[in-house]
Amino acid sequence: MEANQYKEMFLEESREHLQSLNDGLLSLEDNSDDLSVLNEIFRSAHTIKGMSATMGYNKIAELTHDMENVLDLLRKEQLKVSSDIVDRLFKCIDALEQNIESVGEDGPEDVADVTDLVASLSAIVKSVENGADPPALEPAGNETGLELDEADLDVIAQARNTGLRAYELKVVLSGKCILKATRSYMVMNALDEQGDVVKSVPSAEDLEQEKFGTSFELVFITEIGAKQIEEIVMGVSEVESCTVTEIQEKKTAPAEALAVPAAKASAPAPKGTAKPACGANKAPEKKLKSGQSVRVDIEKLDNLLNLVGELVINKVRLEQIGIMHRLTELTETLEQMDRVTTDLQTVVMKVRMVPIGQVFNRFPRMIRDLAKELNKEINLTIEGEETELDRTVIDEIGDPIMHLLRNSLDHGVEHPDDREAKGKPRTGEVGLIARHEGNNVVIMVTDDGKGIDADIIRRKAIEKGIISAEEAEALNDADAVCLIFLPGFSTAEQITDVSGRGVGMDVVRSKIESLGGHVDVETKIDEGSVFKIKLPLTLAIIQALLVKIQDEMYAIPLGSIDSTINISPDDIKTVKNKEVIVLRGQIIPIIRGADVLQVPKAEGEENEDIFVVVVHIGDRKAGIVVDNLIGQQEIVIKTMGKLLAGLKVIPGATVLGDGRVALILDVSALM
Repeated sequence: MEANQYKEMFLEESREHLQSLNDGLLSLEDNSDDLSVLNEIFRSAHTIKGMSATMGYNKIAELTHDMENVLDLLRKEQLKVSSDIVDRLFKCIDALEQNIESVGEDGPEDVADVTDLVASLSAIVKSVENGADPPALEPAGNETGLELDEADLDVIAQARNTGLRAYELKVVLSGKCILKATRSYMVMNALDEQGDVVKSVPSAEDLEQEKFGTSFELVFITEIGAKQIEEIVMGVSEVESCTVTEIQEKKTAPAEALAVPAAKASAPAPKGTAKPACGANKAPEKKLKSGQSVRVDIEKLDNLLNLVGELVINKVRLEQIGIMHRLTELTETLEQMDRVTTDLQTVVMKVRMVPIGQVFNRFPRMIRDLAKELNKEINLTIEGEETELDRTVIDEIGDPIMHLLRNSLDHGVEHPDDREAKGKPRTGEVGLIARHEGNNVVIMVTDDGKGIDADIIRRKAIEKGIISAEEAEALNDADAVCLIFLPGFSTAEQITDVSGRGVGMDVVRSKIESLGGHVDVETKIDEGSVFKIKLPLTLAIIQALLVKIQDEMYAIPLGSIDSTINISPDDIKTVKNKEVIVLRGQIIPIIRGADVLQVPKAEGEENEDIFVVVVHIGDRKAGIVVDNLIGQQEIVIKTMGKLLAGLKVIPGATVLGDGRVALILDVSALM
């Protein structure tokens, strides 16, 4: 076995043990007397130490060895579990994760400086040996240090040749700043309008994850002067100072000691980054099934699924040939082939399915940190983490759930004193629940907070110019609450690192709908809110209704279809200049497919009968007018490629049995 194969095994197993350490510490914080949890934490740290030492990653091994020493004192009850001790261990886990990921990218194993952490852990051990109390945890330092290698100096030299100047910036944020990641992003974004940030220390990723003290340094290439640069940076709120120095002399350092260069405008809003906090209860411990398993590269599974997709396409083609030429023997053989391909498809889809717990297990730590940041007491309950979803959905669902959880903590759950005044328990309850419903997976984020006041939503929407006062008055409470999903909408009085920037909920809806799902909200004042996400189990092979619009073929996913009806032109009415029909007492807007898709009109007589496919997204319904209904068929979704990427109404296409291409319609985009 080659060295890189050992390395992949080391990375995979280290990530699993790091997650186990995170979960164990969260559980230990809630129940400090649980010796079994301590033993599990110790075993995970010991395993990482052994693996890293075997691989020659001595810096990682040394840190886990010092963690072991402290954990051993906790096991022997010579040291008591405290918030301070847990905070130190969490910092160690963060550093381990950073260094292990650096190793995975062929970087140095000490990209995160652990000198202070090692000294802190050693001080605890010495204090116990001497019978003294452990020293208090020191706040993170502000030293960053910026040195340039030859590649950096080459970039600077080339810039000078074009008349530009290079500056070293040291930006110091206010000690009270609780929005460090976003402030650093705002600084770099403002600078990028006047030049290029070519390097940052810490790296852009570390800035995004708030893995720094209160200062960071940048190399900035521009044509403007130092005074203007200072004015730009100081224009960002909560920036305490900015020192600008033009780079004149070479300052070099070994390449392996350097941070990763900053990508231009690459740091997005913070992703629930960590500050030590309290209050998130871990879900019941998961028990993994024992047995044999094989690690398979996900790319191989994708290739296997593509091959199965091609098999399905050719099976349909053979069926059509058999019917066309009345080949009885071929038809009988295809019946058996149909069973085999169906079983094969089922197996491949099951192999691609992974437990949603892989997403859920990152949130207890985030809730813990966020709870203390907001000075709230939160109990997080997780249910249904064994619920399985397609790998492609799992990769995309994390951020929307994170937005909803952060929204529940910030907007939903009240401050403990406010809850007590209302007669509620001081600890707020937040739930993360997943379950299967037919061919869909439902994910719910619940809280027992103050709920969403429809009147406040209406007022804010009017203030922001999203709707008029007349439109707001006409909305019922349920529709008014749904305004929170509109771009730029926010009810926060102050912008914080958690919310108030007018982004988040619209991103949630857009992401969920791009995955073929939808999100709804139910809320009651002072009782809480439930955000409900409904997603398809898979995005690869689906059942669809084939329809004709003029001479072109389209596929509508069956999961979005409510019914198909046949109407006459007289059944279509006009309300407020929009075409509608009345179906079972419900007014449904009409969407003429040919007009929306700009399909050229075919010559010939118009059909008196009008075919309408009634579709739904959540509680919303619409009728898509088509020219003919072809029938239900299993289709394989193919991406449109880079050239046609970004077409909202047409997210993909499929190849039919006769070799023709049918475009797949995105119902949510049409509505």
